[in-house]
Amino acid sequence: RTVRERPDHPALLFKGARLTYRELDQASDAFAASLVASGVKTGDRVATLLPNSPQAIIAQIGAWKAGAIASPINPLYTEPELEHALTENGAEIVVVLTPFYQKLKAMQSRTNVRRIVATSIKEYLPSVLKVLFTLLKEKKEGHRIAVQTHDVWLHDQLREFRDSPAPSVEVRPSAPALLLFSGGTKGLPNAVLSAVTANWAGRNVFRFGRRIVAAGMGSVLAGLGLGILVIELPAPALALDGGPLATRALAVSLPGPGAAPPPALHRPRGPLDGTC
Repeated sequence: RTVRERPDHPALLFKGARLTYRELDQASDAFAASLVASGVKTGDRVATLLPNSPQAIIAQIGAWKAGAIASPINPLYTEPELEHALTENGAEIVVVLTPFYQKLKAMQSRTNVRRIVATSIKEYLPSVLKVLFTLLKEKKEGHRIAVQTHDVWLHDQLREFRDSPAPSVEVRPSAPALLLFSGGTKGLPNAVLSAVTANWAGRNVFRFGRRIVAAGMGSVLAGLGLGILVIELPAPALALDGGPLATRALAVSLPGPGAAPPPALHRPRGPLDGTC
């Protein structure tokens, strides 16, 4: 509905770059089409090893459009924890940020994973930041990789399937949508299967003026499995706050006429960036 009514309104704000609702819808349609073309069926698991980023939102919405269950996994898991999570969720396709690609490849043969979709954090950075990141950080900090045979780049998949409509998949509102993992305080993380429903969202929303922040392990547009998440009501812009690997908070601003993007939201300490 929001795509029809406000297609050019910003849906995601990331380090100064914007992704409109039309662009988000098209990208998630393309990713959904690529999943179906690769053999994903209703109820299959699609795992993501991603921080808060446009790619995380695109991958999760795309998985749902394909009828799949999204399974966000903390990319900072140790190899035994990650292997356990992938064994538990049974995912055959994983979307991974480039610094975590080699860790995933090292254990792929011991899991059901048959295809890895790699993505770089720079893909949705503003032009100037993208150039600076490429020159100063990409190689130095382990973001520059070469994908191996049978693996693909997310941006190539979005380009290849950009003219494809969203798959025609019927999904019941009560159908499982998220497979998350507990904190593992008493051992290895445990898988928790959940449906995304309005009742859940209504119990986990806190209002701060014109901002709406959902606290918990899942929401209409979230479920990233890494802390404080965001719910869509009814046409917000999601500000993916913090550094390129920030993991704890997404800010939402309910837009008014000519509204500017929201200022940075104070973030609780996050496991990837270690800052507040």
